[in-house]
Order: sequence, then C-alpha cells, then structure tokens
Amino acid sequence: MNQYQVYWWSSFGSYIGLETPGYGDTGNAVRLSDRGSWAHGMFFFHVDIDCVDTTSTWRVSFQTKLYFEESGLPVTTCDPISKSLDCPTVRMMLRYSDGPPRWLTLHDTDMIWPSDGSYTSLNIEFNLPEEYYSPTLTHFAPVLVGGPSGSVLVIDDLVFQRLTPEETPTSTPTQTLTPTVSPTIYCTKNSIRNGDLSLGSTDHWHFWGSKLSLYEPGYGTERYAIQVTDRTGYWGGLSQRIDPICFEENSVWRIQFQAKLLNATTGEPMTTCNPIDDSYLNTDCPMMKFVLRKNYGAYHQVEIRDADMVWNTNGDWSKFDVIWAPTGDVISNDLTYAMAVFFGGNKDANLLLDDVSVERLEHWEIPTSSPTDSPMPSFEPTTYCESDQTKNPDGEIGTADGWIGWGVPTSVNQPGYGGSNHSLIVYDRTSWHHGIGQWFDPFCVRTSGTSEVNATTFWRLTAKVRLYDQATGNPITREQCNPKNILSNWCPMGRIVTGQPYENLNDENDNHDRRHRHLSTHHNFTTTTYRDTDMVWNDVGDWVDLNLYMQFTPKMTAAEVNHFFPMIAGGPPGSVLEVDDVSIQRTDGTDADET
Repeated sequence: MNQYQVYWWSSFGSYIGLETPGYGDTGNAVRLSDRGSWAHGMFFFHVDIDCVDTTSTWRVSFQTKLYFEESGLPVTTCDPISKSLDCPTVRMMLRYSDGPPRWLTLHDTDMIWPSDGSYTSLNIEFNLPEEYYSPTLTHFAPVLVGGPSGSVLVIDDLVFQRLTPEETPTSTPTQTLTPTVSPTIYCTKNSIRNGDLSLGSTDHWHFWGSKLSLYEPGYGTERYAIQVTDRTGYWGGLSQRIDPICFEENSVWRIQFQAKLLNATTGEPMTTCNPIDDSYLNTDCPMMKFVLRKNYGAYHQVEIRDADMVWNTNGDWSKFDVIWAPTGDVISNDLTYAMAVFFGGNKDANLLLDDVSVERLEHWEIPTSSPTDSPMPSFEPTTYCESDQTKNPDGEIGTADGWIGWGVPTSVNQPGYGGSNHSLIVYDRTSWHHGIGQWFDPFCVRTSGTSEVNATTFWRLTAKVRLYDQATGNPITREQCNPKNILSNWCPMGRIVTGQPYENLNDENDNHDRRHRHLSTHHNFTTTTYRDTDMVWNDVGDWVDLNLYMQFTPKMTAAEVNHFFPMIAGGPPGSVLEVDDVSIQRTDGTDADET
C-alpha cells in the first residue's frame, strides 16, 4: 500500500487509516482500528458482476498482523486450523436485487500464525458455489475481517483476482467455505460498545464538536456515565460507528439511553427541554441522529426525537426510548457507512448519557428468508399465520423479552393471573395510548399475492388485564373504567398499528425531519383502536377478561403495509397496565359477533 491514502476501500464498522512502515519496512499498510467485533473491517464494492460465475476460481492474498489497540500487544489466540475468528478472515458479501444478502466466510487453515506480532501471509483460493449464484446478483464484495474485539487488523500487499484457466489449480482448493446467513443474531445485539461505561473509560466513544469524560455516579447503581462538555452548539455530542450491513429495508430499530442536561457553570439541571415540541426547531432536548452514506455519495442525516420522553426538571435521569424504521429513501444495498450521534440541549449545558443502546429488533418469526424483501409466494402460509404468534405471552420466563412498551418501559410483576409466577406490566404512563405490544409478520395481514392489507382479515386478542394507580396502588374503579362508554379511553383496549413505506405518503412536501420520528408520530403509520364493550370491570382490582375481534378498516387497506404491531393500551394517566395470558391470533371471524 504505497499510496498515502486508502482509495476504493470502505469502512465496515471500523476506522480505516494507514500504518507506517508497511510490510517489509517499506511504504504503508492499511490499519483497521476501533473494531468492536471480529466482523468489523473493510470491503470493496467494485468487482464487476460480469466477471462472476460458478466455474471461475478466485484468489485472495495479503500480508497481515493483529495487535490490541489499547495495549499494543500482539494477538496470540489466532488458531488457523480451527477456523478461529480471532484470525484474519475473508467474508464474501453477495447482494441480490430480489432478496437479502448472503455470506461466504473463507478461512486459510494453512496460515502460519506468529506469536511475536510480525506479518504473516494469508492465501485463499475458492469457487463460488452454485447455490449462491443468481442472475439477480448485484454485488460480489470481499470483506476483510477477523481478530478479537478491540484488536487492530493490518493489511498490506493485497491481491484479489479471478484466476485464468492456466492459474487455476487442478485439485480442489484446500481452503474451506463456511456458508452463513444474513447476520441476524449479530445485528440484533446492542450495536453500541461500552454503552454503560462499564469499562471505566470512554473507550469506543468519539467526540462530536465537544470533549468527553467520565461522570460519577451513573444511572441507577452504575458507577459511571459519560459527560459531554465544551459544547459550542446543540449539535455537540458523541458518536460511534455502526455496522452498515445491519441497516436493511423493513428492519426496525430501538434506540434507548438515559440522559441529563446540567448547566456547565452551576451544575443545576436544565429545565427548557420540552419533548412534546418535536419540530426540528426545538434543540433543547437530548436527541440522536444516524449519519449514513451510500457507496461513495453524499452523507445523509436522519434526526430522531422522542416526543413521549418525560423530562425530569429536578435533575433526575430521563429516558429516551424510540422505535425507528429505516426505508428505501434512507438505506440501500450500497450503504457503506453508518454512525450514531447523540447530541441536543443548549450549548451552555453538559450532556450526560448512560445505558446507551441501539438495537435492531427481531420483531417477527420469519417463515421464509424475508417475506417483505422476497417475491410473494403463490400461496398463503395459512398454518403459520393462523397460529398464535405471541412470544412470551405470560412473562413466565421472568422477563418481558419479546414485548415492546409503546412510549413506556416494560417489566414483569409477581404473582401473575391465577397465582402464576409472573405477569407483564407497563408503567410510568402519562397517557392512555401508552401500552405494550409485539411486532408481527406483516405478510399475515396481506391479501395473497399482493402487498396490500386484506380487508376481511380478523384478529382475535384475548388477555387477562387489570389497572391500578402507580402512586397509591389502588385499583382503577368502575367509575373510572366504564366499558360501555365507547368515548372513554380509561379501560384496557386493543390497538393495531400498521406502517407503510415513506414513498406512499400523500404529503410529498412534508418536512424531511418530521418523516423520521417515533413511530407513533409518523405520518405514514395508522393506529386503530378496538374496545371490548362486554368486558365486566370490577372495583377491587381482580383480573378481568379482555376479548376482542379486530377487523381491518378501509383506512388501513389503502396502501402497501410493511409493519404490523398489535398492542394492549388504555387506562388513566398514572396507571399501571398489567396483562397476562395474552393471545393474538388470526381468525376467519366466523365466531365473532356480527356487530
């Protein structure tokens, strides 16, 4: 690498720089740092697809070494024979125009790994298996990765070429292929490293027009939070790179953190934050943005605000909790760069953050490789769609995993209905619409062979429910909850949220920033409420049956639907909503009341 810059290669969750000298004590080598996973490295998107077929043999070779970024000590845990991911590795990323990406992981099991940190050679020859080739293949990209979290990967004298027939070996290459799938498990873990400052340092965080330091104490029982100081504007904050491969159409992300704003001079809490004012002109509250780049084009910024955040003016921690769904106008198969930036608040304030999480949600069980990205099958998966898709319906695993609070936190309570071990609760509710739900597969609400909602679809929701005041513990009475009053929102009810892609928005002139907020305020999300007027409420806090048949209405069937979120909500502000034995299942509606 004798150039003084790294051209053509793109970051894959790492920072690309140069190391001098390179291999053989000459020139430069590529240095990949700030790596939170073995899967972080760099990739090259400019392989001509016309060169790719199933008969050709490809060669990847380079000089490489690994050392730990913090200590500078060499990595000694690489064991090439066992195909260890602590070794330099090559992954081929294959993208298709009609489906999700696929991967081939390549290992050089003959590589000799030195323990003194010196360079060694990686050489791999491979053929593309027939099952990975398709006429719809759009990208055939080598991704250079491998090594423990926190290690620096150094690469020099890189060769990636298709061999001529004369160069192709007559025997099968000794290097083996390990087919893998789209990195679902990897992507659905928290993409933020050291989000709770448990390392006792600001490692993995980068300043964004500011300075960073530790702050004591952190949120809850934690020792540290991170403090952003010397801010010259509301935009001063902190950032981390995120693996761009995880941003796919129809994915759903949850961004969470605890935040404070303290006057930089006096240390007094800042009181001007008003989360309800979620216009782009309001910069007095903590917020975040994704900075994204497609291939080598311009950077695209998406600001995200939490209009439902409850801001504590007494200096206590306030929770930011937003669900965000990227779409085609934001991401594409060519996305090569992604960064999460956390900022906001008056420039005279220090911004404090803790428990930062950016996570792609596993919001449905996928019956095919991807029902929203792949061509529609010629039949409906009746058995799958008409089964009860509710995950963790009673909290008996001891956590609220699988459930999402709509603007509020979720937890479990003891005992549950009938003396069972647990039930599910949502609390800190400032509105009746704050509730609890799950992402379901939108395929199951569509008309067969199309992407539009089937207007005849019925869904049956049953659950045990109760409501009580969070401050006093007193049950919500029949005077407050009257199921016969269809204008009241103070009884438990069902709600369905359906989401459409942004290109289906009627108002094409809508402000750009307003198109990327909390799902409940997106203009292209429709919420419909269903009440059980036959529910028998009581004054003593006993469990009550919620029994609903929910049919889609015309306003929910006007356009393509990519998201489907059934939930339970309702109850006075300040009440705790407790649910147990939840069942949400598609039905033909024959057993529903005609009304």
